[in-house]
Amino acid sequence: MSSFLRESIAIKSTDEVALEIHINIFLSQKEHKKISFEMGIWVKKIDKKTSQQTLQIIFPYTQKENNNDKSEAPKIEDLSHLFKDKNKNFTKLIFNEELKDINGTLELNNKLISFQEITNVDFPSIKIQEIEEGNYYRFRIIDIEMDDLIIEQQCSSFIGDPIKRSIKTIGFHINNERNLRNLQNNDNKNRVENVLFECVNTFVVCNMGVDILDSMQEKRSFRVLEDYEVWGAYLDGCVNKNEISKAVVYQFKKEGKLSDKDNQNKNEREKFKDFKLFLRFLETENNKWGAFLTGSTIITLAFITNTLFYYVTEENITSSIIVASILLVVIVIFFYSKWEK
Repeated sequence: MSSFLRESIAIKSTDEVALEIHINIFLSQKEHKKISFEMGIWVKKIDKKTSQQTLQIIFPYTQKENNNDKSEAPKIEDLSHLFKDKNKNFTKLIFNEELKDINGTLELNNKLISFQEITNVDFPSIKIQEIEEGNYYRFRIIDIEMDDLIIEQQCSSFIGDPIKRSIKTIGFHINNERNLRNLQNNDNKNRVENVLFECVNTFVVCNMGVDILDSMQEKRSFRVLEDYEVWGAYLDGCVNKNEISKAVVYQFKKEGKLSDKDNQNKNEREKFKDFKLFLRFLETENNKWGAFLTGSTIITLAFITNTLFYYVTEENITSSIIVASILLVVIVIFFYSKWEK
């Protein structure tokens, strides 16, 4: 089965382009166990060679192989309308600062930004034609199966432990050659080799019970969501409203190294051609089922103890052994069945 963990996102271009990538990962909520993956692509520079530059993004196939119902497949939502609405002021959530509005043109550090709509979507592929420097594309993939992005291993016993602890690994690749499997039509006109990155900035949005253990990229920051109302409106549908006030954000950022070629333009950054990010984290949450099992275990053990005591005092050792054995077998079968699930 394909997944973000095992296969790479492919970004291809007909021309040499330099991009800045913004990614948000919204970890699954308890109710629906789905994940949202959001990506923004800012075209910083194009070395023009053709009359119509084309950018294509291909995501790992995430629909279950035994599920032919396309209605249950992940969906790609264009978010450009959110940023064109100046009243919502969502742009500061991406850039962490206000964009300059000069006669209707948005700028950041003297770089143009123009939010563009994505019209050509054929999941799991997006095709963007006639790209220009300064174009910004933002979209969200919703209803991704959790195990397409996360591997989970429970590290606490559900028996006698009301706290659920899980060690999870989450990750994705972009243009990682080793993981670009089954990539078709990678001809001279549309290649991943034409794409270079100036920066990849990733936000992992999760609840306060998540603790990052280690990661491939250095953690830049850790914070709560500053503006509850703005973030709440933006994350509506990705994070449950009652969870937004408890959400925290981990930031991971990779930038190209500063170039010092011939001592010219030291602010120019050497670009990189691929990116991968893997995080290993511990998630802790209250486990009502575990609390129930804890109480049930205590009651059951008390019952067995009282039963054994009764039969032993009645000097009916054979009966006590039989009763205790039956109870133990029933308990073992019950807990084993729950463990397997």
